[in-house]
Amino acid sequence: MKSNKLIILIVAFFGLFSQFSLSDETSRKPLAAVLQDSVWSVIDYNGKTIFKDPKITDVLGYSEGAIRVKMKYDTLKFWAFLDDEGKVLFYPNSQIVYDFSDGMALSTRHNAWSRSLEIFGYYDKSGREVVPHIYDDATDFKEGLAYVMNKDTSCYIDKSGKVVLPMKDMAGNSFSENLADVSNKDGKIGFMEKDGKIRIDFSFDEVRPVKESKAIFNRYGRFGFIDTSGKVIAKPIFDFAESFSEGFAFIGFAEDTLFTPKWGFINAECKLVGNVIYSDQHSFSEGLAAVKLKNKWGFIDYKAQQVIPFEYDLVSSFKNGVAWVLSKDKKVFAFINKNGETVVDLTNAKRVFDLRWNKRVK
Repeated sequence: MKSNKLIILIVAFFGLFSQFSLSDETSRKPLAAVLQDSVWSVIDYNGKTIFKDPKITDVLGYSEGAIRVKMKYDTLKFWAFLDDEGKVLFYPNSQIVYDFSDGMALSTRHNAWSRSLEIFGYYDKSGREVVPHIYDDATDFKEGLAYVMNKDTSCYIDKSGKVVLPMKDMAGNSFSENLADVSNKDGKIGFMEKDGKIRIDFSFDEVRPVKESKAIFNRYGRFGFIDTSGKVIAKPIFDFAESFSEGFAFIGFAEDTLFTPKWGFINAECKLVGNVIYSDQHSFSEGLAAVKLKNKWGFIDYKAQQVIPFEYDLVSSFKNGVAWVLSKDKKVFAFINKNGETVVDLTNAKRVFDLRWNKRVK
């Protein structure tokens, strides 16, 4: 019996140790890019500088370990991808380059026939132009496939650029949970599987990608939800709707003729939780949702109970244990933890790019 208790204690100790190790590992990863004294630097979750580079003129994205920046050297301006330590991964030869998705970065160049037109292609992480710039339109890679089209082609390609799914008389969108919303020649939308089989028939005017086995659809200007078989699980009675996240989805109703929303949220059974009282919201993340009530932001849990007080003017969602908040009254601009405590002070930053959510916040 004693030996069993000792084993349990040892297992518990190492489990606790591994949690601290994971947290410590996360704390050293890039959290945000900040501009101070005219120089961009990237900081970690402790607020410590990982690197800074005076050649960076703007930080525009972060995905899959690649920081997308614009740089300047003498009179030359160019795009670049940097790794988490600030080392150059490659310089894309593009007018515009987008963030990595599924290991590939979408890119555009000017059309040789008209500089007002763009042509699309893709780079991999080594900077190799894997898919040549020959398409008039394209989507990010998701789940191994991307939709591309030009005057001769409408299809899904794989990461080598090979056509794997021709789309005769149809246009596509990115795959999500093995389904892509596609439209037919009449403009009606349905959902297609990766083998080209239509799972949900062309009966919608507007849909959003599948999230947590549910998709939003619009009918006659109102939103509802379907499951992946096409069954309506929430009738189109909502004026506003957001996709499911962590088992819950925010829905809203127009409060007046100006279509000012009031938000609440439903559970996986599409039942309302709490009341429809919020003037704005961010979807649930790490067990909490940021919501706005009486012109101030705070955080609630799955039961609509307040966890962090409504005292902020702007906030982000939690990710990796932190969220940024802004309070003009309290002169607070910082990343906080779930206890509402300041983790990284951003007060003196001129500009801030949140690398967690790939979004500029100041």
